Amino acid sequence: MNNQIYSDAFWEAYAEILVECWSDKEFKERFKREPEAVFKEWEFDLPVGLTIKVIEQSEGILPLGLPPKPRGFDREISVEDLDAVAGGTAPIVPDDNGDPQPTGGTHPLPPCK
Repeated sequence: MNNQIYSDAFWEAYAEILVECWSDKEFKERFKREPEAVFKEWEFDLPVGLTIKVIEQSEGILPLGLPPKPRGFDREISVEDLDAVAGGTAPIVPDDNGDPQPTGGTHPLPPCK
């Protein structure tokens, strides 16, 4: 999905549209029917092929979207894959100047001062 819909411009347009919905019942009904056209009028171009479904939230009800399953969700993760991304336990300690320095993985920690 295009990250354009998560941009500041999107949220600014959406906030203005919400204020208009709260102020004008006819506008709100139109936004519920044709949200893509309303966003375009607010000079925000949605990604091609994106359809918006407006769900009016009521007091005490929280609508949750159920996103599609991500690609690779059912893929088995091999030990090799885990080894490639696993982190170590290399603590960061200060050097003689007090600047933080990694200890370098399995190297022993420097003596405490």
